[in-house]
Amino acid sequence: THTHAHSMADAINLAAGACGDRVTSTPAGNPASCVAEYCFDGQPNTRFSSDPAFHTSRGGFGWVQVDLGQPCNLTAFRVRFEAAYGVDFQIFAASEAESLGVVCYEDNTVGSEWLIAQVWNNRSLSWEINLDEPAEGCRFVRIVNRKGCNRDWGFSIFDFEVLGHPAGLPPK
Repeated sequence: THTHAHSMADAINLAAGACGDRVTSTPAGNPASCVAEYCFDGQPNTRFSSDPAFHTSRGGFGWVQVDLGQPCNLTAFRVRFEAAYGVDFQIFAASEAESLGVVCYEDNTVGSEWLIAQVWNNRSLSWEINLDEPAEGCRFVRIVNRKGCNRDWGFSIFDFEVLGHPAGLPPK
C-alpha cells in the first residue's frame, strides 16, 4: 500500500454502501456481475470491471462516480484495484454532478479545477491518498482511469473509499 501526505485519523468512509442512482460509470464489462456499485459495497470479492471495448475506443479512459448524498469535506481516498489496475488515474470532486460531466476523456486539463488527487505510473494494486488540505463542500466524486495496465482489459476496482466528514460536522 502506498500512502501520500497526512493522516486519515477519525475520517469515515462517506461512500460506504452507495448504490442505485447514487453510482454512475462508464459501461461495465459484465453488467450482471461487475457493476460500479460493487466499488462501495464493502465486500472483498466483488468488483467493478469496465468494458474493454469502451476503453479501446476511447484510448483507455473510463470512470466511476459516486454521489455522497450531501456536501462533505474530503480528506483521503483508498483504492483497491483488481489485476486490471489503473497505471495513471485521477480523482475529481465537486458540489454539482454537472461539474464533473466536463471531465473529458482525451484532455487532462479539462475539469482540472475539480482535480484533487492524481497518481501517475502506478504499479500497485492498493493506494491510500491523503489530501494536504480537505476538499470542502464536495458531494460528487469521480475516479478516472487515464491509462490501464493492459489496454485490452479496461480497469477493475474492488473498493473505492472516499474518506472525510459531512460538511458542518467537525472531525471527532
